[in-house]
Amino acid sequence: MLYIGFAEDLPGSAEKRAAMRDAHVAYLHGTPEVVVLGGALFDASDARVGSCIIISAPDFATAQTWFANEPWSKAGLFKSQTVARVQKGTWHPELAAEGK
Repeated sequence: MLYIGFAEDLPGSAEKRAAMRDAHVAYLHGTPEVVVLGGALFDASDARVGSCIIISAPDFATAQTWFANEPWSKAGLFKSQTVARVQKGTWHPELAAEGK
């Protein structure tokens, strides 16, 4: 099943994010069978405001545990974080923009 973690950053969290980036990337790359898609969230002025990650997990409890153990989550980077099951509907990865 697919689950989405949608997290809103705490204000002023850029320094903490930078300090934990290597641990965050290692966590994502350490579970390649789990991570489907992930990326930063930006507002209309291109300021970073959060993160979004879609994972594959057998059940809700496993998904919640995976997100809870994610280094940025453990470091208290987020003002809020929501985990929800998502059903794959229309899928057109070729429409995704290349790069950042």
